[in-house]
Amino acid sequence: MTKIDPSEAGFERILVPLDVSCEARPALELAASIAAALQSRLEGLFIEDHDVLAAVDLPFTRAVPMTGGGPQDIDRERLERVFRQKAAASEQLLAGIARTRRIDWAFRVTRGHAETAIRSATRQRDLVAMIRGSGTTVRHGEVGGAVRAAVRQNIRSILITGRDTAVPAAGVTAVYGESASSGAALRLAERIARNTHARLTVLVSAKNELDLRRLKSQAETALTADGETRFELLVDKPLGTLSERLRRLRSGLIVASADAVGDGTDLLERLAAQIHSPLLLLGPAEPQPSR
Repeated sequence: MTKIDPSEAGFERILVPLDVSCEARPALELAASIAAALQSRLEGLFIEDHDVLAAVDLPFTRAVPMTGGGPQDIDRERLERVFRQKAAASEQLLAGIARTRRIDWAFRVTRGHAETAIRSATRQRDLVAMIRGSGTTVRHGEVGGAVRAAVRQNIRSILITGRDTAVPAAGVTAVYGESASSGAALRLAERIARNTHARLTVLVSAKNELDLRRLKSQAETALTADGETRFELLVDKPLGTLSERLRRLRSGLIVASADAVGDGTDLLERLAAQIHSPLLLLGPAEPQPSR
């Protein structure tokens, strides 16, 4: 693989937190596709959740097998064994996916509270993948809570798997608006689309038709490659036209700056919980990839 300057990659690492309840393959496939496109390192972080271990010591704790049957006693030794088995399986899965795409990878296991573990592991130029439906990274399946946790932990950029998780080759949509970070999101989306041979769509959002034409012209100028790009123009009304449009998209990966798709954490939470396509949100301070 040809190496490039890390400043051009967009992210040094794509960090995928995992736990015993994760269905890891879809998220790892998606994260690996993005890592290959950006020549970033893929890293799995398996979290042995301290809260789960503490619950085992309670006298009323029981486990209900997914294969059926009544509640069963579960002790710490058995849970420790489950942790080890799940971590080993997750590492093997990540290694196979990474080798197929010829990307650098790493895997490690940590123990503690999930949010603390993720915060401690995250560096400034990381993209953190929040997996839909996991017990640790997205508590009790509440995907919107992952956004709240990421904001609270000052994680700059997050990737949230949608209901229909798909690799970027299914299409990449960049959201472009008045946000100062829209240019960075557009260039990142363009690079991912180009390196995954995906069609790029630029969804231009503004409050009126005049601003739409101006922003479309800006976006056309910002694109660095000569390729076919589809533009969609959307007048974003106060009732959330843009967020509704994003919820309905089924075109692969959506790339946007956080401040371009919603004003406030609550709106981002609702969007993350309901969106079908995977959503890559750039934080406002994310360094812009080089042209």
